Amino acid sequence: MIKPDSRFFDDLAKVATGAVGALSGVRGQIRQEIRSQINKFIVEMDFVPREDFEIVEAMVREARLQNQRLEARLANLEEHFGLNVKPTTATKAASKAKATPKKQVTKTKVSQTKASQTKISQTKIRKTKA
Repeated sequence: MIKPDSRFFDDLAKVATGAVGALSGVRGQIRQEIRSQINKFIVEMDFVPREDFEIVEAMVREARLQNQRLEARLANLEEHFGLNVKPTTATKAASKAKATPKKQVTKTKVSQTKASQTKISQTKIRKTKA
């Protein structure tokens, strides 16, 4: 029978244990490096911390509630004083009809101005020829 060399196996066990320890250390270093790179990326991308986000979210909720309360109060006041500030369909159509001729008048005035400038130029040319 061959007697196993216990010293060889002891050395092999020590090498294996050392390799596992080294790999474990490398794994920890890699994990730490990845974490630091992710944190660096988050800082560079200007991500908002969760606490700040929750604070702003609460502020938005409160602002919306206040806006709804103010809208209800305004509606009550308008109803109380008999005001109707919301334009109806007829009012919108009338305002569009009024707005359209103004644009046409403006274009007409520009055309008339150009035409009169042309007539003035032609008159000056005729006077110089005569």
